[in-house]
Amino acid sequence: PRENEDIGASILEKAAANTTIIVTTSLIKSHPSTEMIDEVVDSFKFLDGLPANTPIVIAVDGPNEKATEDDRTRLHQYIQNLRSSRLGQSSHVTIISATKKVHILGNIHHALQYTTTKYVYIVQHDFAFLRSVNHKALVK
Repeated sequence: PRENEDIGASILEKAAANTTIIVTTSLIKSHPSTEMIDEVVDSFKFLDGLPANTPIVIAVDGPNEKATEDDRTRLHQYIQNLRSSRLGQSSHVTIISATKKVHILGNIHHALQYTTTKYVYIVQHDFAFLRSVNHKALVK
């Protein structure tokens, strides 16, 4: 019986590790600050059983046709700030950006091209986890 428990735990560990998190983001007034997305990524600690090195794809939507030059500059600086931040320097984080506005669906579609895992969380840059989520139970 103990042997079966160990096998079951091992299967759960593998399932939990077979996950990617996609974070969609687009131009907002607080950019080029990364404070909001940092809080969202920090909230992944509430995903109980999720490995610390879970792949994260940050998908930045491009500017729309009405974007001002200031908007484009802030978005470009935001992307630069992301890439030079602790997130951008993490080996399990990939930052991608669209050259034009593709909206959330296009952003997700683009990010999915960078995933190979069975399970995917799709999180927006302004929706942090506030309570514990039993990740292992979700992928069981």
